[in-house]
Amino acid sequence: MPESPDTQVMVNQAAVEIADVAASNGVIHAIDQVIVPIELMDAAKSKAPAAPSTPKPALDKPGNSDKLPQ
Repeated sequence: MPESPDTQVMVNQAAVEIADVAASNGVIHAIDQVIVPIELMDAAKSKAPAAPSTPKPALDKPGNSDKLPQ
């Protein structure tokens, strides 16, 4: 495909920043954002957001406080 300076190749909503980069197993193209399949986006949008949680510190467990350096 002939390219000119004002030509920008797009893949979905991502722009190809660097094309034809040689890799050990083929050729890759560097893009400016992550491409997520539409099916996954639809599934993610349909799920309710998870409630934020804070992990309980290990020191709250019985017997762990004596493991601290004195």
